[in-house]
Formats: sequence, C-alpha cells, structure tokens
Amino acid sequence: HYSYFGSRPIEGTSFAAPVVTGLVALLIAVNPALENDDIEQLVRLGADDVNGATLPGFDPQIGAGRVNARRSLDLARAPYTFQRAVAQGGSSQGAGPY
Repeated sequence: HYSYFGSRPIEGTSFAAPVVTGLVALLIAVNPALENDDIEQLVRLGADDVNGATLPGFDPQIGAGRVNARRSLDLARAPYTFQRAVAQGGSSQGAGPY
C-alpha cells in the first residue's frame, strides 16, 4: 500500500482506472495523433516496476507497475517516434464484408 485515504489503503482497479484515464487524456493532449496501441504502450513503458528487484517486468499482482505520468509523457514527445507495422499480402479467400 503506497498511501492511505483515512483508514483505507488506496489500491486496486477502483483507484487505478481514474489515474490511467487521466494519463491517457494527458497523452492525447500532448500528441493527438496517438492511436490506442501507442497509448497502451506508452502507459506500460512509462510505468515504474516497483517490484523489479524480485519479479521484473509484468506480473499478475501489480501488472506493468505504478503509473509514472512524467515518463509516459516524455516518451510521447520528440525525439521519440512511433513506427507502425503495415500488413501486406495475404489472401482474400474467406474474407467477409468487413
């Protein structure tokens, strides 16, 4: 538990969701051209791996870690760029009217 509100710990998805939502809004404000995948990666790459010494990387209890808005926002700005893969070729057999 990182901090407390009254006598209850601040934790879980009920607290994390508005924090991440606020970060997403900031990322879009900084770079409106970001796509969903870009935003997801920026949130993950910017996160602090709080238990990295014992269990580095993503884990089921903490996920990607603690939100670090400053790092995510820095990654969304120049000189960093986004490379998008483009699918080419393939077959149209069985393709529906999508």
